[in-house]
Amino acid sequence: MFHKKKILLMDKRNIFPEIFIKRLNKDLNLEPIVTRDYTETKQLIYNHHSNLFLALVDFEPSQTDEFENIDYILENGIPCITITPVFGDEARREILSRNIVDYIYRENELDIDYSIALIDRLLKNPERKVLVVEDSITYRKYISGLLKSQMFKVIEANHGKEALTLLDKNSDIQLILTDYNMPYMDGFQLTKIIRQKHGKDSMAILAISDNESKKISSNFLKFGANDYIQKPFSKEEFFCRINLNIDILENFQKLKDAAYKDYLTGLYNRRYFFEKSQSLLEQAISENRYFSLGTIDIDFFKKVNDNYGHDVGDIALQFIADVLQAYLPGNGIVGRMGGEEFCILLMDYDKETTLEYFESIRRRTERIPISIGSGKAIQCTISIGVTLNKHDKLDKVLKESDEMLYQAKKAGRNRVCYA
Repeated sequence: MFHKKKILLMDKRNIFPEIFIKRLNKDLNLEPIVTRDYTETKQLIYNHHSNLFLALVDFEPSQTDEFENIDYILENGIPCITITPVFGDEARREILSRNIVDYIYRENELDIDYSIALIDRLLKNPERKVLVVEDSITYRKYISGLLKSQMFKVIEANHGKEALTLLDKNSDIQLILTDYNMPYMDGFQLTKIIRQKHGKDSMAILAISDNESKKISSNFLKFGANDYIQKPFSKEEFFCRINLNIDILENFQKLKDAAYKDYLTGLYNRRYFFEKSQSLLEQAISENRYFSLGTIDIDFFKKVNDNYGHDVGDIALQFIADVLQAYLPGNGIVGRMGGEEFCILLMDYDKETTLEYFESIRRRTERIPISIGSGKAIQCTISIGVTLNKHDKLDKVLKESDEMLYQAKKAGRNRVCYA
């Protein structure tokens, strides 16, 4: 059974409004647990220590015992964000000397949107790989520690050549932090080589150097770095630049998704699916590999819309899309063709494995009720038409799978037909 991640809200002065707590639950799928004092917090940590994703602490730096509260939370391995009124330099240095995730200023009331965005970023960071390229082990460990405090998945390299080897093995790295002076290959050379394969829209490079020459920063940017930071730097500047570059990558991805993906289901849209399928089909033919294509249609979908409304119809479409995406093998792609029709293209599956796969998708859809709210649920079935390893043109492949879908409908629906 799926359990929500828990988030601790230590709220001594009632600073967390009800709308914020509701958004943690609804927008971020977190379970907020509120404590009112240090004793309650200690008891909660004792009971739920391993299940706490994050702690947000109402923090007043003028109260010395509140630093002890922060220390206790951190000692138990729980990432911590402090919510604090504007404070002076000494208190700021004191709180930053601890390994907190961040602090949020609260002058009169909590900035809810900023806080939600920060927590959302932390939820995503464990899936983000960051490569740190630095020949100084002391500085490399320091930078890696800062990144790990933000929950990033960190990979370390001692120099540029090692970085390129690691990059080949981890093509999903999103952010690279590189020094300038390193053995075997300097930061300029590394940046230039990386940019030959990876664009700024998919992989950010943040250059770091203690060299004060303006030429270093300008040359890094000319060679393709997204940003540059001068050593020594403050934690705040470091985190701001990291988050800025991650946000830019996210915005690039949103633009790509808008062009490539269906807004309702998140699957590839018709145009992109056809483009990708044509490329895979040509690859399969040239390399003499198996390929197959299945066209999938929700049975009696019009009745769902007529009887329950289009909102429920959208829920059904999203449910089917989630099933198709969840059980899609790594050698396949799935797209929504429009309306209630979807397509899946598979590579490297022989006839028996292909038919077994599509039959398993049909069975899973058939037996899982779709919750539509208010304790109600509906049942949907699908019909599937499959074409196996035939034809050298995508339009012919699609036409045959469509004909097989028609046969499945004609034969009574909720079945797989193939040719």
